[in-house]
Amino acid sequence: MNAIPCPTQRKAALKKIEEYRTAADDLFVMADQMERFRRANQASGLPERAAAWQRIANVTRTEAENFVSLADKLAGQSK
Repeated sequence: MNAIPCPTQRKAALKKIEEYRTAADDLFVMADQMERFRRANQASGLPERAAAWQRIANVTRTEAENFVSLADKLAGQSK
């Protein structure tokens, strides 16, 4: 295996890293929005809805963290 990646492979890896990081950013923003929904429902006396929004926000954050991990892993491999 080549120790030095070819420029085409490096460019493709950088593009994929950017896509992963963009997806993570989008998901973190969505999780924050869901957290606001949770707080609004909690304040309105709707604990079941608040709990549902909290679960959805947690899953969304987990997915965002997975994208960050993928980007970091790929960034480490492409150096």
